[in-house]
Amino acid sequence: MKYFYFDEGKEKGIDGNTPKEATQAEVLAAWDAMSGQALSFLGIVNDGGVTLQFMWEEDGSMVIDVPVPERGGSWTKTTDVAECKEVIAAFYDGVDPTKIAGLVFEEW
Repeated sequence: MKYFYFDEGKEKGIDGNTPKEATQAEVLAAWDAMSGQALSFLGIVNDGGVTLQFMWEEDGSMVIDVPVPERGGSWTKTTDVAECKEVIAAFYDGVDPTKIAGLVFEEW
């Protein structure tokens, strides 16, 4: 799998057009190093081209986002850091992220 991110607080990241190969441990280490500044994000792309994204919100919550370009929208939900880390582990285990409980499809 590959990942990308942008940390608003540190003003640095890895461009989504050129994601970096990473293990689950490396992605979680990058997550833990994030500033938590609102609008920061981290995304993971599996070998099948499915993208799973996380964004830090102003109120301290997190948004999980699974874009589906062919449908013109994303599966999304608001959650917390603990669930995001569980979802990352499940994604690395091969779980389909569109099956995450509580996701709602939103058109762009």
